[in-house]
Amino acid sequence: MQEVIELFRERDTVDELGVGSVRQAFSDLLFPGTSVLHTRARYLLFVPWIYRELERQHVSSAAVATRARRDEIRLIDALIKGGEGEGNGVIGSVARDRLKQLPSYAYWNGLEALGIRKYQGSSDQYHRSLDSYYDVLRNVPKAEGDEPVDGPGGNWDAGLPPPPDRMLESTTFELTPEEAVYLRERIHVSAPGSLLDVFVSRGRPARHVPFAWSHPDVPKLQTDLAKTLEFARVFSEVMHGASLLYNMMLAEARAMTELAVDYRARVEEWASQVATPSLWSWDEFWAVALLSNQRIPVTTREFVEQWFEHATKAGGTADDRHARVLIKDREQFTKRSQARLHNRRALELWGGSSGAAQLAYRWPVVERLLNDILRAVPRSTRAG
Repeated sequence: MQEVIELFRERDTVDELGVGSVRQAFSDLLFPGTSVLHTRARYLLFVPWIYRELERQHVSSAAVATRARRDEIRLIDALIKGGEGEGNGVIGSVARDRLKQLPSYAYWNGLEALGIRKYQGSSDQYHRSLDSYYDVLRNVPKAEGDEPVDGPGGNWDAGLPPPPDRMLESTTFELTPEEAVYLRERIHVSAPGSLLDVFVSRGRPARHVPFAWSHPDVPKLQTDLAKTLEFARVFSEVMHGASLLYNMMLAEARAMTELAVDYRARVEEWASQVATPSLWSWDEFWAVALLSNQRIPVTTREFVEQWFEHATKAGGTADDRHARVLIKDREQFTKRSQARLHNRRALELWGGSSGAAQLAYRWPVVERLLNDILRAVPRSTRAG
């Protein structure tokens, strides 16, 4: 739910036409364990480091949420003191102690997906479980050195690297070689064969590219992964036209002539370039998408297929009456009484761009996470 809220804050990624379930499916297939809420890779270590230390101190279930929040707020100051500025991905750099969505909230699901968090449950459930966990630990037989013998399974991966000294006083997002190798291995073990795994295994950071399919290693992909990425690319490029047409229609309805002309030019440019593979198969496309999201509505599939049919017709998309009706009806179905093309008040609140960016499947986030890891991987362990 927080991911949905975050998407609504980014005006160019709002799911105005209700295709987010398909976008989510391909995002999870290509980049499992990631989220639009993520900023830097080292948070995947900061969060378990904080909680593991609280467990070491046997902080009670009643107190752990407060203590964890305190330490996560301290982490903000430590990162800034370490030289990480506001634009470097510090969660809470502006809000500081008023921060509501902590890093642990943003990374909680990803930590489980990558096998770093072993406890299966929400953060609240984890907090409530700690008293019982400590009771079990106290009853485990101890060997020499007070180490448990066959103790209970830990809440965090046993291979987690040690935290840096005085982490909550001053630190950075720069990973150590040991930490980078650990994260690379967790991705490889937990998401084998995914695009995330392939890119993090390449051993060196890539120059910035706007989309995953522009990555220099794409020609080397195995057949199945290459097909999944190709489906994602085509869906992104074809559905981009629907978003542009929708915004053009909004600009026209608001009598924003200059903006409407600009969107029309973008629609026409898109129409002159868009193309789908000659051997396109909807059965294959939906079979791939449904692998990670079984809940893609039938109405969404129908809308996508109908839009593709209009998009592949030669010329006239901006003034195609059927395409316009399709967009208008889809917005009303998705947004009901708040549909801007049917509700004048909702239209007046439109800011001039809504969901107009091309789908990138979290790539801007993923690219930064990958480069965090790859810059720190020792040359001796690099695959390519």
